[in-house]
Amino acid sequence: MTRPRLINEIIFVAECSKRLVGFASLAVHGPYIGAMFVHPDFVRKGIGTRLLTAIESAAIEKRYKAIYVLSSLSAVKFYQANGYEVIGKFGFWSENKTWIPCRNMHKQLIPITEREKWTRRITLFVIYLVILWVVLRLL
Repeated sequence: MTRPRLINEIIFVAECSKRLVGFASLAVHGPYIGAMFVHPDFVRKGIGTRLLTAIESAAIEKRYKAIYVLSSLSAVKFYQANGYEVIGKFGFWSENKTWIPCRNMHKQLIPITEREKWTRRITLFVIYLVILWVVLRLL
């Protein structure tokens, strides 16, 4: 059974001698790589890196500060070689009830400003204070 692709995505294709050899997609609704595939006969020829560069350029044009991908275990090293970091483990059940382990990964595309860093720190500090206040009220 096949499922439809996301409606709102930008698709990039790679061709060699008029033959489709790879594709990738960027979700329009957020900074997520929706798909990435290179035909096995064309792996390690720079096609995946060029597709990834095209996705990242489109994400930067959309002003996404970071980009995320749910990577298969076999692609983790590829993404790491292109500057992505593992931020968590994940997985899902296939239609035939097989567990498929994955890794959540991300890459910072546009540097975080000092102001944004301080805003995050202050926000986390305020959250910490609220949690502390709630815990102390419960005691």
